Amino acid sequence: MGVEWIYGLMVILPSLLLVVMVIFGIGDDGGDLGGGVDVEAEIEVEGGMEAGDISETGGPGFLGIKLIFSFIIGFGLAGFLAYRFQWPIPHILSGLIGGIIVYTLVYQLLKLLYKQQANTLVSSASVVGKRAVVTSALLKGGTGEVKAEDPRTGGTVYMRARAVDPEKEYRAGDEVTITTVFSGLAKIK
Repeated sequence: MGVEWIYGLMVILPSLLLVVMVIFGIGDDGGDLGGGVDVEAEIEVEGGMEAGDISETGGPGFLGIKLIFSFIIGFGLAGFLAYRFQWPIPHILSGLIGGIIVYTLVYQLLKLLYKQQANTLVSSASVVGKRAVVTSALLKGGTGEVKAEDPRTGGTVYMRARAVDPEKEYRAGDEVTITTVFSGLAKIK
């Protein structure tokens, strides 16, 4: 197998995988491939940087699978062109430069797309301790829905909610305080 074939496969295989990911929605939720067991545990993390598909601020992470594939595609394309057309710089260096350029372009595009989402991701730290209004009643031990304002974006977010005290009930319109958020479920009091 020649160098041209290797560079070609570096373009074709990640491109096909990205198409499959887009069709089936894989990688849109931080890399969960589905299946498995749901475990409810409460872990509270303040600050930090996330290296997955979705960062803490609701934008793309620096090492998301889509960005890694984009780098490989750019590397393969630039390396192929440099090797095939005998550019004056080495094909491996061309590949690195091409990979960085495509990575940067895709990263900027993903940042723009994440900002344009109507339903942005909410950092649990951004709504904890904030006031919310019950929009769907919470019966004893059950779940409902609350509406809160995300202080980072100023937008309104709706979240599933459960009372801290399972014996407590809340009616629609009641004002509550969000104590914790885990996996999109707000605990309220």
